[in-house]
Amino acid sequence: MRSPLFRDRHGLRAPRRGPLYGRRVLAVVAPTECDARGVRALGRRLRRSGVRLGVTMECHGEARGENGSALYPDCLLIEVAPERWDAVVFAGGRGAARVAEDPLARELARRFAGAGRPIASLGDGARVLDAARLDGIAAADPAALARALTDRLR
Repeated sequence: MRSPLFRDRHGLRAPRRGPLYGRRVLAVVAPTECDARGVRALGRRLRRSGVRLGVTMECHGEARGENGSALYPDCLLIEVAPERWDAVVFAGGRGAARVAEDPLARELARRFAGAGRPIASLGDGARVLDAARLDGIAAADPAALARALTDRLR
């Protein structure tokens, strides 16, 4: 039996309709100890408005949440082109410290900011923005972050 690659597995569900249908937000997660619950909750909230939430991380495989649940990325961090996404969110969890140390993640934040696209953080994901010396939308609650992002994407 063949083991599926991450591209063969489904990620978060895509929206079918909504006032912001066609908009795309990218969540950057750590491979381990990420806030998978928060990312899923953010995805559900954004999906109601028609926004698709994609997931990326630095390596192949599945991201493991703090509670042990799996989160499947849509692409690798190195493959991300800011012009294909409308905003970026750095997810929290204990693994956010690892993402904050990654120069590629910090550079990605700077590229989004330079392109005038919203950058945001969920919980401990603010560490990445601090490490990149950038200001962005920060929220501890997925519902509050979803509201702020949809306001910025209108």
